[in-house]
Amino acid sequence: MNDDSTLDADERDICIYLESCPGPPLSGTDIAKRAGGKRRYQENPNWAVKPLLRLLETGLIETDSNGHYRIKPTGKTGSQQSASSPVSPSVTPHWSVRSPPVAPDVRTSKKILYVDDDKDWLSVVAATLHDAGYVVLTAKDATEAIRLTEGVKLGLIILDLDLDGEDGLLLMKFFKRNQPDVPIVLYTGLNHDDDAILEMLRQGALRYVRKGPLEDLHKAVQMALR
Repeated sequence: MNDDSTLDADERDICIYLESCPGPPLSGTDIAKRAGGKRRYQENPNWAVKPLLRLLETGLIETDSNGHYRIKPTGKTGSQQSASSPVSPSVTPHWSVRSPPVAPDVRTSKKILYVDDDKDWLSVVAATLHDAGYVVLTAKDATEAIRLTEGVKLGLIILDLDLDGEDGLLLMKFFKRNQPDVPIVLYTGLNHDDDAILEMLRQGALRYVRKGPLEDLHKAVQMALR
């Protein structure tokens, strides 16, 4: 394993485990079960999600199209990773807070609403947007999103397709009626419904960004808030 004093205990455990498994890339579930032990996995099956995201950002590990992980053989850092490198569409941020910022007056004067029922994505994306200088409101479902934004002028809405059984299209229509000038970015994972995505684009979503490298979302945010 690369000697990186910035790694915490969880990240080191994952790297050590992956180095001990030189075969095919491993799923996040397998890593969570084996790197942390059975007891820890039973207490918190999602404990490895955030360490894996941070390790992807450092470039110490990489993912394939199935969202499986392995130690990156080239040893390149995240900033040196090729745009063509395999990236998981369902897990993963690869956008660091060092991404090129937009003008501070734009970032601080326009609020972003991010709606996602996946608490891990919600916390990671919101934290990264916040660290990049944006004002971010987060909601896990339509009810919370509507409550949080009563009387609030938004600059951008980032919306997941499926919200714990709710239809993201219905929430999008609500915001299109009440804040028609606010751009909406659809941000969803690999297991999506193509017809539903096309319908949301027809109904006024600015663009669709697949969950994967956060750099892609960052670019969409910049374009929307220009």
